[in-house]
Amino acid sequence: MNETRSLVAARKVAQGLRDAGREVWFVGGCVRDDLLGREPADYDLVTSARPEEVQKLFPRHVAIGKQFGVIGVLQGGRTVEVASFRTESDYRDGRHPGVVGPATAQEDVLRRDFTINGLLMDPWTREVVDFVGGRADLEAGIIRCIGEPALRFEEDHLRILRAIRFAARLGFVIEEETAAAIQAAAPMAGTPSPERVKAELERMWTEGGAGRALRMLRDLEVLPHVLPELAANRNRSLEARWQVEGCSFPTVLDRTVAVLENAEGEKLDAPVAWSLVLDDLVDGFPVARSKEGRRVLERLHSSRDLMNKVEDLVRWRDRLVFATDVSRARRRLVGAFRGLDALIAFHGREAAVAASHRPERDWDALERVPLPPPSVDGRALMAKGVPPGPALGRALRRARFIQLEKEEAPKKGDGAS
Repeated sequence: MNETRSLVAARKVAQGLRDAGREVWFVGGCVRDDLLGREPADYDLVTSARPEEVQKLFPRHVAIGKQFGVIGVLQGGRTVEVASFRTESDYRDGRHPGVVGPATAQEDVLRRDFTINGLLMDPWTREVVDFVGGRADLEAGIIRCIGEPALRFEEDHLRILRAIRFAARLGFVIEEETAAAIQAAAPMAGTPSPERVKAELERMWTEGGAGRALRMLRDLEVLPHVLPELAANRNRSLEARWQVEGCSFPTVLDRTVAVLENAEGEKLDAPVAWSLVLDDLVDGFPVARSKEGRRVLERLHSSRDLMNKVEDLVRWRDRLVFATDVSRARRRLVGAFRGLDALIAFHGREAAVAASHRPERDWDALERVPLPPPSVDGRALMAKGVPPGPALGRALRRARFIQLEKEEAPKKGDGAS
């Protein structure tokens, strides 16, 4: 283990618990990632100390979920999650247990979701305690529920999406009984709050396995319950605009899967990822497609910032695709759209799969085309008494757009570098 700030903070908390005579282990994702040779983002602890004891030992704390035995200890600028050994039962709402009781370390592990997340590790010696066969599943690349899969998914419906997310991110396969239970429980995947469903989906798109995730969502029949708008594309043929050489897919959804698979291994920004997922929900012009994507994000209670960025990406990409002059296209886009880097990333992922109408175009040239300096200086205006704010920002962007519409880019020899 590298001595990161997260590790140092977690070990200090663990030492305090051990000095108090309590059993303490690293648990969950940090153990899994460490054994896979990945750097854990943070380290969670599980202990025999009760929540009240943890609070007394560490006065600087926050109650993350005291009713479920989880305290956040503030240490070294970090929040270290400390969970007490517990059993859970009587799940009320497909997410939260109605009854929580004390437990041993083994009993605590047996209530958890997947074997690869059920490993305990000594914070200092790195000794691993495995009650559920998680280490073998890690080595074999398998996602398997702890205990009865149907019961695990009935307890917490989000585990359906988590299983797919872990399999996609890690490049693992879902064990046969677990996969069958996911398919049987698929309608439950859409019952958690829209915010939680959106968060799980977004992590699927942005953690490096988006194509695999969408394929599994489709194949395990989960997609109609979390993104019914996208599931409808399973039977919709591609528009004529995509029926070109090198772009032959049976359905729109097949093409979306292929676009995302082309980005495998990349950690896409959320707006670019959602744009790739939602671009072809309906046929037609960019405005119609962007508005349909926005409706999906609204249903998932997304932020206004994300919705605006995705809408802009979908709208402006076609201008990039069908532009006859790369230089003019870039000047127009910079004037109207502030996410040019994201736009180029979005088009690059699509063009790599869906053969461009102009395959000979050098899209990298977009980043090399020189731009004239702004004709209106916002700082100069404010110095003359114009108040800063959204109105000024809109006026400056409009002025820039008009300028770039009319001006030619500097030519070589005219001071362009």
